[in-house]
Amino acid sequence: MGIVSGGGGGASGAGTEIGYDQITAIVNIVGTSEGAPTTVITCAAHVFDGQPVIATFYCIAIIMGTSAPTFNINLYETGAVVQRLAYAQGGSALGMPILVATRFTPTAASHTYTIGAWVPNTTGAPSLSAGAGGAGNNPPAYVRFTKA
Repeated sequence: MGIVSGGGGGASGAGTEIGYDQITAIVNIVGTSEGAPTTVITCAAHVFDGQPVIATFYCIAIIMGTSAPTFNINLYETGAVVQRLAYAQGGSALGMPILVATRFTPTAASHTYTIGAWVPNTTGAPSLSAGAGGAGNNPPAYVRFTKA
């Protein structure tokens, strides 16, 4: 996404990246409730100015496991759900990529967010796939915050 002029324009306008955080290894999902998810990505503290932002989450594949009828991915701040990012429903060991964006308005301050995932049943090792990128490797899973 490029810089969009207007409303502030230049390097501080819409489309400006506020922060980017990634993981480069598979995460096995053991959390079984929205209140106790498995942390997938712990973001660094990023400074927001009180204006709307877009949080974009990408992962090359979620692996449902053999008995996980649903797979939930949320954006959290200090353990509280900010937004549900993805909800997948499928069958036996289904794998699929996830690319989702959501708009929200954090207060003007430094915030630390996490991406968390949970499934109602962990049979079959549900997981999120990520790698170091490059030839023969999966790309990193990431969350990116940009000004709306």
